[in-house]
Amino acid sequence: MLNTPPTEYQTLHGATGPLGDAVAALPGYAAARLELERARGQLSAYLQSLPAPGHVTAAADVVALLAAGDPLPPTLPEDTWKAANAPEITRHLGHVFDQALQQIAAHRDRIIHEGADAIVSHLDRAVRECVDEARTLKLKGDTTAEEAIDAGVGAAWGRMRALRATYGEIRDAQATVTRVVYRPNGIDLRGFGFLRNFAEFVPDFDAQRGGRFMDTAFAAGTRPTRYPWLPAVPSMTHEDPIDDDDLRFAWLVRTPEAVPWVPTPAQLEDARQAALDALAATRPRPQRNPDVKFSRDLDQARNAHEAQQHATAGGGAHGGEPW
Repeated sequence: MLNTPPTEYQTLHGATGPLGDAVAALPGYAAARLELERARGQLSAYLQSLPAPGHVTAAADVVALLAAGDPLPPTLPEDTWKAANAPEITRHLGHVFDQALQQIAAHRDRIIHEGADAIVSHLDRAVRECVDEARTLKLKGDTTAEEAIDAGVGAAWGRMRALRATYGEIRDAQATVTRVVYRPNGIDLRGFGFLRNFAEFVPDFDAQRGGRFMDTAFAAGTRPTRYPWLPAVPSMTHEDPIDDDDLRFAWLVRTPEAVPWVPTPAQLEDARQAALDALAATRPRPQRNPDVKFSRDLDQARNAHEAQQHATAGGGAHGGEPW
């Protein structure tokens, strides 16, 4: 039985949940996947239908011909060669079939590569729908089961729990697409890759590395204010990750002004650049110091005067009139 050839996008081909739904929604993907499975089944059935004789079977065929008194056919040398070498022929045929399946699978991969932005757009709709529904439940994203039971909203809490799991699956799918398909350097899924209006909640996002949001170490016993979804008091035993999906989901639910999204790399960079431009517009422009130009002109005049004196002194040493 031939196996489906592994490809660089194997993780996406076998995806389930939100990522599987997004991949399946790509135009032409379902047909390409069906074509690959049909070809694999057809080629596997053909290989299984081939006889697997060897020298012993070929000799038995000759004995049967002699016993029947039939004349030996003129094709006996060719038939005997095929029978004796059938296993090797089948092995080479299997390699050819594998290469054929790889070419068919490449078409399926191209659909994913060219449709990466469509996959992301599908996930973007999914994350907004997930958070919007969670907000309608009128619960805090971190409501406990005991609190929900005491308030008589157990059903809503159950749905909130399911939505929180879905949110985590969507973020995992976003990370997978970024890693497997886009593979760029510096895409930040913690900042503008997580929140469209990230700069509104983290105004000092440009503090490091040319404006890219980066994690920073906690000061002793303190928490940076730049991560509004983190607890106000940090744990003394471990650091709460800034990309903890449960923490971010709970914060999104209770912060309706926050706009979650799953952007393409181009959309992410546009949002980040727009925030940088807006930030630059609020900062005073540095004023040029007029004393700097005056000092530079003075230095140039002094250098020219010294050069002229040096040239004149040199001329006197070669027979010019002494001063």
